[in-house]
Amino acid sequence: MKFQPPVEERSNEELIGIANSTTEYWQQEIIDQSRKELDRRGVSKEEESALLAKWAEESRQYEAEQAKWLEQNATEQYKLHEKLFILLLGPLILIGRSIYGASLSELKAGNYKLKYRQRWLLLLSGVGLWIIALNVLEMILEYTESS
Repeated sequence: MKFQPPVEERSNEELIGIANSTTEYWQQEIIDQSRKELDRRGVSKEEESALLAKWAEESRQYEAEQAKWLEQNATEQYKLHEKLFILLLGPLILIGRSIYGASLSELKAGNYKLKYRQRWLLLLSGVGLWIIALNVLEMILEYTESS
């Protein structure tokens, strides 16, 4: 089977990645072809091991940075002007007519625990505020019409 780009044109790094992968990511045929190509090129097991160890270390560093980022997100909160904006636009945000900041699902996925709770409360409070404001406006209009 032919692959694009052909196995012969791929870099040693790419071939090492494919040859040491699983059929979850690559077809068995390209895994086998990559192994043969590495052998043909004379790439040693030491070179492969060194590159795989480098990738493993980079992966550990990335995961550590991600964990630190998620931990910091847990306590991040909205600034006052952001809270007011969400409060005032609550109904519009909920019906999808206005987009301000991250959605609830994005906040949850990013581990923004405090912001998630604040956004829920602000959106619900904003809806309540609008209901009260519209009722007061209706009462004022009825009062002015009757006088």
